[in-house]
Amino acid sequence: MRVDDPDDSRFELALDLLRESGEMSFRDLYVSTREGRLDVRLESSWSPDQTDASRAARDISRARQNIQALREVSPRFAAIVEGIPVRIALFYGYGMGAIDLCEEVDGNLRWLWPVPKT
Repeated sequence: MRVDDPDDSRFELALDLLRESGEMSFRDLYVSTREGRLDVRLESSWSPDQTDASRAARDISRARQNIQALREVSPRFAAIVEGIPVRIALFYGYGMGAIDLCEEVDGNLRWLWPVPKT
């Protein structure tokens, strides 16, 4: 279930889904709690050949800010994700599928697609 506003009446239902099935969407984030971690996926603002470390860091920072804002406005969300590690994955959606470009775990960026030239 996708919600864009924590004040939306469907937000509590989305949290029920996160707790029960392990996933929800908030704004441009796909959030799940599978495999004992908070897994946050978001689409890159750039195509794979235009995504470099700086651009990836900006997108991942935006995801971190949205997750932190969710924790602050929703004690229930904060309780669901409390104490579990966070993985933020950046992907490129091309219509019929997606390519994982990179991920950040414990503050470390790891490229999953060929490393961009800098």
